[in-house]
Amino acid sequence: MSDKSKQTYRHRLFKWVVMLTCIAVVLFPIPSMAEAGLITRGDVQSVLEAFGTGGRVVLFQASDTAGLHAAPADLLGSNGAIRPFLSWDGEHYCVDDWHVFVIGPFEGGDQSFTIQDAEEILSRWNFTFILTFYGESAVLDTVQTATKPLLFWEDLGFDKVYGFQEGRIVSPDEIAVGEYTLTVVAEFDGTVWFENAIQFFIDPSDSATCTE
Repeated sequence: MSDKSKQTYRHRLFKWVVMLTCIAVVLFPIPSMAEAGLITRGDVQSVLEAFGTGGRVVLFQASDTAGLHAAPADLLGSNGAIRPFLSWDGEHYCVDDWHVFVIGPFEGGDQSFTIQDAEEILSRWNFTFILTFYGESAVLDTVQTATKPLLFWEDLGFDKVYGFQEGRIVSPDEIAVGEYTLTVVAEFDGTVWFENAIQFFIDPSDSATCTE
């Protein structure tokens, strides 16, 4: 396979991140805040670290209710994740909760595909998170988890899949009530391949978002 073909393949593979995330959100309901309670730092830390591994297993093996509340993978946005994709566009969140802005790329292959292979490819991606509030934009510092094997991705047609998450945990003190734009720019080998922006709202403590 030529270098150009490989790059095209990787770009197409990255599209699966967007497609599968959106499909997952459509298929499952999001629990209300009254059901879940306030979202803590521990909740969003689990979201950031457990996606694709144990958290996702809990989500798909548990009952609908138990899976939604217990799964730190948080494909559904139920535990504080705000992802830069269509299903999160226009959503409302509570000012009293912790949140995490996050994206999760992955790479896959046959049985010979190793974590070192995945790390080599994934290291060529660079993600920039930009948060805009009342016309003022700021590039966010982010953290990246270690590359890990992803479980239950057989539907992608790969024998082995590895990925990481990158994002920024945000405390209630760091984010005020109002309307925000979250933009994520993805570069591969220095070339911008993907850019997307969503709007979301942080609602006050006495709003229905926080109390119902």
